[in-house]
Amino acid sequence: MDKTKAVETEFFVGNLENAVEKLIDARARGLNVYVNFNGKKLYSADVTVDSAYLEVTGQSKKDFDDAVEKRRQEDQVRKEERLAKMEEMKPSFYERGKDFFGDDKEKAELWKKCVDTRINDLYQGMDLESAIEMMDMLRSGKPMKEVKKAFDKQGHSGMSASVTTSIVMSFSDKGQEFAETIYPERKAEIRARFEAEKVASSTAGDISDNR
Repeated sequence: MDKTKAVETEFFVGNLENAVEKLIDARARGLNVYVNFNGKKLYSADVTVDSAYLEVTGQSKKDFDDAVEKRRQEDQVRKEERLAKMEEMKPSFYERGKDFFGDDKEKAELWKKCVDTRINDLYQGMDLESAIEMMDMLRSGKPMKEVKKAFDKQGHSGMSASVTTSIVMSFSDKGQEFAETIYPERKAEIRARFEAEKVASSTAGDISDNR
């Protein structure tokens, strides 16, 4: 087959190995075609698994797979080390809660559950540490504009931003103002949540007083 006469194919190639399989199948059917994969042209005329990996990744398939596995193992070690570190820090995290809600036993119990959950979730306590940084700034009286700037520098994804904000909302006395600053488009929703919590708290207090 003359590669210079190859026609670009329009079939869905998916991942690299799938692209190679389709090109080899095309060659077996006598089709002189090529695909664009991540800006690299792969031809049915002469494609092999290794040639495709070398063209696209600069590595043979074995070297590429070995590198992927090495990164996976390194990531696993980092996660395990991070989790071990966070487990050791649990008592200090529990104690830090008092900085934000004093001796409130109900909040202390909620805070303990929050710490345990956040340390063992996807972010392994990073969102917890982010929230503590924000609450420390709020407690020290930093301007909300400065707090928002620090929050932005934390480099959140959509999910971690939401979790961090939720923690601050739950345990900082400036949680509502903070949340409205982070999510100005959701002010009405945030205010409604805090109003509902006030009503629930007031009702619970009335019931307790009447026992």
